Amino acid sequence: MDDIKKILVAVNNNPIDVLIDDNINRPALHKQLVSDVNGKFKKFNLNFRISRITDEILEVYSDDGSLLGATFSLPNAEQNVGANDPATDGNVNTATRRDTRTPPGNPNTTETLQQLIARLESNSNYNIVVGGLIDPDLTTRTVEENRKKYGDKALGKYQIQYPTFKDVMRNTNLIFSPKTQDDTYFKLLERRGLKRYQSGEISIGTFARNLSMEWAALPRGSDNISYYAGVSNNKALTTWDTVLQAIRNTYG
Repeated sequence: MDDIKKILVAVNNNPIDVLIDDNINRPALHKQLVSDVNGKFKKFNLNFRISRITDEILEVYSDDGSLLGATFSLPNAEQNVGANDPATDGNVNTATRRDTRTPPGNPNTTETLQQLIARLESNSNYNIVVGGLIDPDLTTRTVEENRKKYGDKALGKYQIQYPTFKDVMRNTNLIFSPKTQDDTYFKLLERRGLKRYQSGEISIGTFARNLSMEWAALPRGSDNISYYAGVSNNKALTTWDTVLQAIRNTYG
């Protein structure tokens, strides 16, 4: 039996989350997602494109770059190394696996967005593996070599998973050096709408929500809940207002 699957459909900024718990296989899941997006878009006579297909992940985007839909496996989205921070222990309701408190945050933060994400995801450590393991050789191996050792686990300063790296950087024979990790971070910002935010095409709130789809430590909105709450103990580790201020600090 396949893992539980999740379909996200967000057409016209109206997110719909659908959980499927049955024997559906990945090709059928992908087909269902495309059919759903296509059905909704026919109402508006708009186009969409498939941006990425892997064994587990399919993402569908509109022509303007908006994420319309995605499929991925649960409960394999290990992204939030900060969830093991002693400061957050005991804050997960195991019945719902959701954060039961308002996470700490500073709406007057002076951190840049990059500093905030790195601190929350990894305590700004280029050599950390999800779960807290420190591997001093992480930054000296290639991405492929790290995959052989850790599979698709989230790695490094920004807790990047192998499929994500492969999608945005293409060359998996690169050394997973601090520079490579930083370059990947900026590619991820672009994927989540940085240029569109800077040009005024999307609001700061939309950009912040897009970022929460990339980094589990960021809240999805003013409810201060992670977009990936319920997946591998992921939880938001800061507040919505803190994220908005960090974006303003960086990009105005």
